[in-house]
Amino acid sequence: MEPISLAEYRALPVLSVPYLIHRLIPEKSRIALVGPAKTGKSFFAFQLALAVAQGLPFLGRSTTKGRVLYLQFDTPDPIWKERLDDLEVNGVDLAGDIVMIRPGTMERPFDIMSLQSQTMLNKLVNRVEPKLVIIDVLSKIHHLDGNTERDMRRVWDVLNGIFGDMALMIVHHTTKGSETAGVDDKKETQYAPPPRPSSAGKGSGFIGGEVDANWLLWPTGENQAFYWVESRFDEDIKLQAIRDCETGMWTFPEEATIRDVSEQLITLCADHPTLSHGQLADLVKQRFGLSRASYYRRMSGLKCRHSPVQPLT
Repeated sequence: MEPISLAEYRALPVLSVPYLIHRLIPEKSRIALVGPAKTGKSFFAFQLALAVAQGLPFLGRSTTKGRVLYLQFDTPDPIWKERLDDLEVNGVDLAGDIVMIRPGTMERPFDIMSLQSQTMLNKLVNRVEPKLVIIDVLSKIHHLDGNTERDMRRVWDVLNGIFGDMALMIVHHTTKGSETAGVDDKKETQYAPPPRPSSAGKGSGFIGGEVDANWLLWPTGENQAFYWVESRFDEDIKLQAIRDCETGMWTFPEEATIRDVSEQLITLCADHPTLSHGQLADLVKQRFGLSRASYYRRMSGLKCRHSPVQPLT
């Protein structure tokens, strides 16, 4: 360790972050996808896996193509295989470098706290060398008490030891029944308001505090959900999601509101060469809804006609 002053630290060049999905998933990160059971989290996670494996944009964000290891611990293999067959029949492109576990070669129930399981996962990861690992679902990989921070810390330490510098997404449940607020006079389900993503996970809140981003998929009606991201990398994302009745995959009618605005920021700089960065930040907030901090964070990695962006004081 070498100490430096705050002034020296602030004078360092901008430290770039390599992303799998721009400003959503860095190449080295931990993400929790949280939602009630039977909400469509697995389809959402698989949709993400396809985007990374195919190098296609996800939620309007550019994607770096890479291998994905999808570890399905929840759904039995015959049902999962049938789901994939149905997706192909309904026209979903399943091409791309996604690696699954061959049926019959993994013990169920799985216990990541056993030395044998840890050894198997380490060998698998070293063999596959994925850019992104998706674990579906957290509750099915351990037998410890999910309500205690001590036990969840033990699970988390094992996951970090195995998956190291990779991007890791954990699919996690919310408390059972927390999404409903009863039924109305027409016997239709009334859904509760969504909790904050960082506190929505079932049991101990330890995982929500440890990950780099919490993604919430919260039902709002039949085949409808609210998608909410709390992240260290960008502003919160809040979108309505619609689930396709045939494929189970998700679409986002408001996707354009979270598109990558980097090109628009550069164009804005070119169109207003006499404005200071402070004035441009105000303009960006009006047009794109980005905070001043997000403006400076984004512009620090871009080239425009203005003087280099300096950190906020």
